[in-house]
Amino acid sequence: MSTSPFVSVITINWNSFIMTREFLNSVLCQSYTNYEIIVVDNGSNDDSSQRLEELFQDVSWIRNEKNTGFSRACNQGIRLSLMHGADFVLIVNNDTLIDPNLLSTFINTSANLKSPGVLTCNILNGSGDKVWYSNGYLDKQLLEPRNRMLKDKSGEFLVEVTFISACCMFIPKAVLRIVGGFDEKFFLYYEDVDICLRMVEKSIKLFCLNKNMVLHHISSTTKTSQKKRIVNFKPEAYYGRVKGRIILLKKYSAKGFNFVASLYTASKIIKYLLGFLVLMRFKAFLAVCNGIKEGFSYKANDNMDALTKIIDQKL
Repeated sequence: MSTSPFVSVITINWNSFIMTREFLNSVLCQSYTNYEIIVVDNGSNDDSSQRLEELFQDVSWIRNEKNTGFSRACNQGIRLSLMHGADFVLIVNNDTLIDPNLLSTFINTSANLKSPGVLTCNILNGSGDKVWYSNGYLDKQLLEPRNRMLKDKSGEFLVEVTFISACCMFIPKAVLRIVGGFDEKFFLYYEDVDICLRMVEKSIKLFCLNKNMVLHHISSTTKTSQKKRIVNFKPEAYYGRVKGRIILLKKYSAKGFNFVASLYTASKIIKYLLGFLVLMRFKAFLAVCNGIKEGFSYKANDNMDALTKIIDQKL
């Protein structure tokens, strides 16, 4: 029996056969061997789930009848991973390609930490010529995640950060015991900001490894097309962005994140609404309206952590 830590690699599929296939192939090339793969199919309405299962028969599958949102799907994967005895979970987007040594690097790095901490690495765009994530921090005035580019880019070293994207988030079981999972009220976007805020509040350290180990085809599952600098996202993406922003404000408004962030959020929402009316993108307009409605219906005490009881039972 292996004495090395057991890792669950968790990703979400939604109508993305090609992307998920390439991602899974990159996971199967890992030099670290004590891991499993869990794919949550989030209500795909194409045949991607069936085709992928035929190709990857050793993968554990969870299938949802409808798109339940990123946070809930991740929690479903985490629940199953804990039932399987995982020591670590790697939450990673299906529109990424990961380095063959990613898991072994995270395991070795974690072993050298003084206390359990959450890890990520530098994430490049799909073509590998630009940094998409590195040394993340939270702009506390706007409640927006940002990158702070390192002056010294040479060498492999750890940097303590205050924000890690859920695009690639390596979480020890011990941390899940403390903070639980993602807040399932977030449908898509800002769930990673929320869980990072909760981790920092609990004095859990977040680290970024200064090493390029992930390629990210940015927002591939939520884009419909790209022309010049205008990116057209699917209505679900705008719904998730608006709902997530409002929920984030409501959850943390009592902690000093209020006026500036509220003004910033209002300006973005107004820009969306006016823009979609002018462009006659009525489905996107209605998605924003639904996001506003559901965001304001959120109550601060609403089921913030749907995973806590599961973790208490399984750890």
